Amino acid sequence: MIEMEKRNMSKSPKKQQNIVFKQLWIILLKILPSWKDHLFIVQSETVIGWHRHAFKTHWKRKSKRMGRPSISQDTISLIEKLHKENLTLSPEKLHEQLKL
Repeated sequence: MIEMEKRNMSKSPKKQQNIVFKQLWIILLKILPSWKDHLFIVQSETVIGWHRHAFKTHWKRKSKRMGRPSISQDTISLIEKLHKENLTLSPEKLHEQLKL
C-alpha cells in the first residue's frame, strides 16, 4: 500500500503556478529593479521566462488579424465564372445563385 502511494506521488505532475502568481512576478520585475536580491522561492530564469511568455501573448493578441475572414480562391473563381456567363446579373442575383 505504501509502495503504491510512493509511485503515485512520484508520477504526479509538477504543480503549475497560476496566472495571477506569474503576473505578480512580472509586475515586481518592472517595479523592483533589484528583484534578484529578494528572490527566495523561484529562480530568476523562471521569472524571465514568464515575462517573455506574457510579452509573446500580448503581441500575439495585438497582431491578430481583424475583420472579415478571407474568401477562398474557389469561391472567387466561381463568382467570376457566374459573372462571365450572365453579365446582366446584379450582385444580389449572383449572391442568390451562390446560396443555391
